[in-house]
Amino acid sequence: MAAGLLALVCLAAGVTAQESPAPPPPLADRTAQALEDSLRQELRARQQRLDQLRKDLTGRSDKDMNEAMAGLERIIKDIETELNDLNVEVRDNTIFFSNPTGDLRIAIPENLGERFSESINAITATILAEIPDSVDFQREIRRFQEAGKSWSWNTGEASQDRKPRRKRVIGDDVIALDDDALVAEDELVQGDVVVIKGDATVLGEVTGNVVVLGGELTLGEDAVVHEKAVVVFGDMRRDADSEVRGGVRVIASSGGGDDVASLLTGQVGAAAKVAVAVVLLLLVLLAVAVFPAKRLAAVDRVLRTRPGPSFAVGLLWLTIGHLLFLVIMAVLVATVIGIPLALLLGLAYVLLGLLALGVAARILGERFAGGGRAFTALFIGIVLISVPGLLGAALGGAVAGSSGLGSLLELLGLMIHATAYSLGSGALLLSRFGGRD
Repeated sequence: MAAGLLALVCLAAGVTAQESPAPPPPLADRTAQALEDSLRQELRARQQRLDQLRKDLTGRSDKDMNEAMAGLERIIKDIETELNDLNVEVRDNTIFFSNPTGDLRIAIPENLGERFSESINAITATILAEIPDSVDFQREIRRFQEAGKSWSWNTGEASQDRKPRRKRVIGDDVIALDDDALVAEDELVQGDVVVIKGDATVLGEVTGNVVVLGGELTLGEDAVVHEKAVVVFGDMRRDADSEVRGGVRVIASSGGGDDVASLLTGQVGAAAKVAVAVVLLLLVLLAVAVFPAKRLAAVDRVLRTRPGPSFAVGLLWLTIGHLLFLVIMAVLVATVIGIPLALLLGLAYVLLGLLALGVAARILGERFAGGGRAFTALFIGIVLISVPGLLGAALGGAVAGSSGLGSLLELLGLMIHATAYSLGSGALLLSRFGGRD
């Protein structure tokens, strides 16, 4: 009994000696620890994704740059190959363009200077016919004659005592637009001297005419003009010893007023538009000549068989496509990586425009010429497309009171250009530049 009691006492003492368990942490501390672990894992995952994205962008940029440069190099090599097949030769007043698919000849008239002189005379006649009645020609001529009597360029040395000097020959016409022209004492011009909106000074010899529109003509002591000297809306200063074998004619002085300035500006604008049309014609001919013949034939077939879809696609490209193209070009140019691709797209854009006009013009020329050579039909088509606009520019600038008709014709020419461009560009896009019929 005593032993049992002792055992119970010892057991109770042992149980009493054990340490009590620690209380659990508060709920707030456990929640904060869980949030901290979750944020740490999220940051680690995002850092891994950023590292992977940086690696992908670096590799992709290098790849895009290499592909763009390789594509540009291929295009340049293709153009070089096409240009190597193009032969350009000038002989017998004729320019010859030839390649394995055909040839083109542009004849330069031998009497080009005479034709230009006739054109100047026609312009002068038009100016005289349309000039306002308020300009008193007789009074202006009398003023010039009275002023000319007081001018003297003599230096006191007798002309017969001078030794003849060998002159430098200029074997062509001298034409200056919005600039001055000078024929020095030791120069011989074998042609005409034409200056528009500028001054002309002749101290040497001219075998043709001297025509000045809207400027001043000065004839020095040793000046010799074999034909006529004409000044329109300008002034003349002539030395008494100068020689003009065809006669002198001054049509109004520089005080003609705003009507004169506007008329001259119209003439210069018309001439500039003619020059632009000629340059456009040559560029279209060159683009068609260097473009592969098989691809050009495929584009031609698409336009002949599907004119409606071609016009629709071309009109869409002319409106919305151009806006998107400008946005894309701006984005590419703003980045260093996109500059080669922007150059490639710009080259394709110019080629698309020239070929579009060329394809449409060739079909139009064949309709009017009844077949014939491809380059001949192309030439006729470009001329037909350009005639309304050029005629409108000529009427608006040369004939007083015809500005309304000229503007109407210029608008008609713009619409014809837009239609031809839409048809040609649509056929090019539908055929993928001739890669698919």
